[in-house]
This record gives sequence, structure tokens and C-alpha cells, in this order.
Amino acid sequence: MLVGPVHLLGAILPGCSAVNQAEASVGAPPVVRQAASGDAIAPRERRVAGNVVDAAPHREERVVEYVIDLARRTPPPQVPLQRHVHGVERLLEYLVALIAAHIRVRRRDRRLGSRVWGGEARAAGPTASYDLDMATTWRTTFRVGERTVHGVSDGSFTMREGFMNVPGFQRAYEDEDGRARLPIASFVVEGDQTVLIDAGVGPADGRTLSGGALLDELERVGVLPADVDLLAISHLHLDHDGWIATIDGEVVFPNATLRMGRADYELFVESGQVEGNLAMAPHLKAVLTELCDDGRIDFVEDDSVEIAPGVIAVPTPGHTPGHLAFAVRHGAEQLFILGDAMYCPEQLTDADLTAMHDVDPVLARRSRELIQREVDRHGTTAVGCHFPGLRGARVIGGELVDR
Repeated sequence: MLVGPVHLLGAILPGCSAVNQAEASVGAPPVVRQAASGDAIAPRERRVAGNVVDAAPHREERVVEYVIDLARRTPPPQVPLQRHVHGVERLLEYLVALIAAHIRVRRRDRRLGSRVWGGEARAAGPTASYDLDMATTWRTTFRVGERTVHGVSDGSFTMREGFMNVPGFQRAYEDEDGRARLPIASFVVEGDQTVLIDAGVGPADGRTLSGGALLDELERVGVLPADVDLLAISHLHLDHDGWIATIDGEVVFPNATLRMGRADYELFVESGQVEGNLAMAPHLKAVLTELCDDGRIDFVEDDSVEIAPGVIAVPTPGHTPGHLAFAVRHGAEQLFILGDAMYCPEQLTDADLTAMHDVDPVLARRSRELIQREVDRHGTTAVGCHFPGLRGARVIGGELVDR
């Protein structure tokens, strides 16, 4: 793990203690281990009126310049250090390269709005490309064999203190404004049938949830509402069912059949037991009741079922009683779309890491353990609806690997 090369320099080179506190505070980003990427170090960019322009050098760049300048100004060491000059020069070169790698990782973190996991890469498994449009819209394209899965975001969810059971956990994802903004994602599975997994939050502009971009984002990947044949809902929380219908009761995806867990329908639509922020909006409850009466909702019970060619709904109860994950398969490759069974990739290796909204924490843990075994055993790429940067992750040798 990268641990503050500037501080290490202070221990071996005279004058490094002169680095001011602001520059010395440059430390390691929250990286487990960076996989070799070969990315060139590019200047930082910022957007002005839609154009990308060069911005002022980063703090890390100033640190590199300081180290190089310090090496030039440091007088030749005296005996007995003279005999070690070559070794010190080699170490200095290594540290400069280390800081350069640090800058590259930090830039990729900022560009993708996510933490990055590294490790040994495998040739098998889905590949992915990523795009970030400003701070709250993410797009991802996964290749699963010959199939394409697009991850798009309706907006952002801001993780706050106490949401996860580890104090301060959200700080790893905070942006320059000090907010841990994560995607509210949906996934388009291309094929003979167009499958949309989850329906975002809908038009919203709150402190925790903001949305409204889903239809525009779908159009960016060539999908109109009438093109969707199957709308699969991981669970009936408001940031996953928001675009099922408008507030006027109009069905947004007019040609789509819905698939969802029966236990979620019974709890959120029929029972009337859910109150507060998790209660379903009256207009949506009315529309779902009508769709059910018209035979346009097919329910998933307790067993996994193929809901479209190569798309399998997998019951993962606990976060909600009828929560579903979805496996997209082609040939030997698979992408596991987790809904909210996991909020972040760290849960792929830590079953004790939990979120506050799990209805049944014990059952939710069992579902996470099921997912962990699947991902670890088969090298499956997994992505959740709130994974930072809409990036998938795998587990290799017990360590998280970024896709």
C-alpha cells in the first residue's frame, strides 16, 4: 500500500522537512493495490462552459517538482555517505516514480468519482469502459461475451455518516465538496429483448437523493422508453422504482412487462405497513396495482429464474424481503448486478460491513455471503446500483480487483 512518499523522503534526504504542512499532507488515496494500467500522466482537466481546459498544477505535481529541485540543490554527501551516492540517487529516482504513480491513481479516482481496487488481472471475465459527465452522471459499458450491458445513472445518492456501520466509512468517497456522491444506477441489457434493470429515483433534487436523468441517459445509449421489453426491479425502494410511472399515473415504459420479487410487492404495495421515507408514493402504488390486475407483472418467488435469454433473477432477500440480484451470462462470462444487496465493493470481501436500511440484517448477511462465494469462486464481475463510479469489481485471491 502506498504510504506517503513525501514523509519517507524526509527520513533520508536533508531539507525534506522543509516541505510545508499543506504539501506534506499528501498521502495515499484509499487504494488497496493498483493494477498496472500503463496510463500516461495527463494534465488535470476542468470543464468551463462545456469545454475541457488545463487547470492549475495539482498539489502532488508541486511535490514532485520540489523533490526534483531538492535533488539538484542538495550538496554532494560527505564521506562516509560518498560511497553511497549511487544508491541514494537510485532511491530518489524510485521515490519520484512512486509519487508519479500516486498522482496517476489520484487522477483516475477523481475522474471516475470512485475508489480504485487493484491486483492481478485475469484475461477472462467481462470488460468495461467508463465515462463520467460532471459530478452526478456516470455511464459504464460492460462486455459480457458478445453481449453489451450499459450502466447509466439517473442521478446521485449522497452517503452520510452512519449509513454504513463503520464510522467515517463515507469519507473514502468524498469529493472536493466533502460529499460522498454515489450513482443511482440502472442497467440496459441488449439482446433479442431489451431488458432494463431498475428504474432510478425519478425527478428529485434533495440533499440525499437527486435524479431525473434516466430517460436522457437511456437515449444516449440508443434506448427509448417504448424500446424496453422487460423492466426488472431489484426491490421497491424509491431510488429503484421512480421511473415506473409519472406522478400523473402514466406508465413510462409502455411496452414493458415488469418482473419483481413477490415479497416486495406484498410488503410495499399491499400491506400498508411501510411508513416514513421508505413508504411507496400513492401514485406508484396505484399504477402497480393496476399493472398487476392487468397481468403485466410477473413475480419472482423463492427460486432463481431466467427472465430473459441469458438474464437470471436471483433472490437475495434481506435488504428487502423480495430483493433480487441479476446474473447476465454469455458463454463462460457473467456479470452480477447486485441491486442494493451490496452498496459498495468492500462488501464483496467483508460480510460484516452493513447498511442501515437492511430490513432483515441476518438474512441480508446470508445473501451477501452467497454473492461473495459466487464472485470468489468463479471470478465473476459484480456491480451494485450505488458502486462508486459505476465500476464493477472482482475478487482474486481474497483481494478486490477493479474492472
